[in-house]
Amino acid sequence: VASVAFHDKLASASTDGTLKLWDLACARSSRTIQLTEAATALAWVDASVVCCAAADGAVSTFDVRCDESVVRYDASPTCALCVVGDRIVAGLEDGNVVVRDARDLSELDCIDAIHQLGAPVCAIAKSSSGLLATASDDCSVCLLDAATSKLLRRYVPLHTDYVRGLAFCQDSLLTAGWDGHLFRLNTATS
Repeated sequence: VASVAFHDKLASASTDGTLKLWDLACARSSRTIQLTEAATALAWVDASVVCCAAADGAVSTFDVRCDESVVRYDASPTCALCVVGDRIVAGLEDGNVVVRDARDLSELDCIDAIHQLGAPVCAIAKSSSGLLATASDDCSVCLLDAATSKLLRRYVPLHTDYVRGLAFCQDSLLTAGWDGHLFRLNTATS
């Protein structure tokens, strides 16, 4: 399974090119939607719409009530997705971050070069206090203002190997890397 996302429902997307919806009561797949390629990222937009990225660069939103693709666009391969209000933040394979409207997937902003070009943005997390964090294969973590997409701080190099995990906890950002380290960064003073 490439990605799993929770809302009040469970969805999973896989390298076999399927998006599955799950019945949590019996822990069985209730629906399968065929994607164009292997899945690379998944995020809930709202209770009935899920956004999924595929290895060929296609990013689609699906209305899970009817299994239909609502909107689709083709872009640089997407490695990570995060929904922030009415926007979808996509971490791209080329190291850039793109902000799109969650309704029609139109591009609202492109945040270039916050990570080393060519190093995929592999994780994105949002906080309840309006912060957004991105992590990349260049071993760095960037902290942004979620409303304006402004870069607030870049932690370089934070890890000695790929950074794959991010989570906000109160006034802290937790980062996990393939180097086996977990860092806790104070975001209240950033």
